[in-house]
Formats: sequence, C-alpha cells, structure tokens
Amino acid sequence: MGGYGAWSLAMAHPDRWAAVVPVSGGGDTTRVAAVKNVPIWVFHGPQDRIVYPERSREMVAALKKAGGRVRYDEPKSEAHGVGSRLTTVSCWRTG
Repeated sequence: MGGYGAWSLAMAHPDRWAAVVPVSGGGDTTRVAAVKNVPIWVFHGPQDRIVYPERSREMVAALKKAGGRVRYDEPKSEAHGVGSRLTTVSCWRTG
C-alpha cells in the first residue's frame, strides 16, 4: 500500500484512524484538511529517487496550513527503503 495508500485511506476515512504513519508517499494536498484532527507522523528518505521527498513535504506543509498535527522526519542517508528500517526499529522497541 505504501505512503500514498496511507494518505489516501486516511483522507477517505479520517474517523477510522487513531493515527497515521505515511512512509515515502504523497497525496492530494487539496484533501488533506480531512485529517487535520488525526495525529500523523510522516517519514521519507531524503535520498529517495522512486518517490521524491517533495511529495511528503508538500503534504506536511498543506496539513500544517490546515491546522493539522503532524511530525515529519527524514532519516539521514535513507532512500525509498526507509520503511524497512523503521519496521526494524519498531520491532526492537516493542520487544
């Protein structure tokens, strides 16, 4: 599904999610206000050449402009595979 899918589902059904974590994706900035009350943490590798980080940056900027709560991280030296590293870190943290 990826980051585009996470954004799309969140905006289509904002009442179904406690939080959303899009990784390496983007979406329709004109619809982002739908998730302004959903906590969102966005990750994108700055070296990504499959989906350029600008896609996430645009979504984050639009969400902030709409009054949304969003955190954005670009882990250094990461590319499109940033998601696999995040999964490893998440598993380590939760045991």
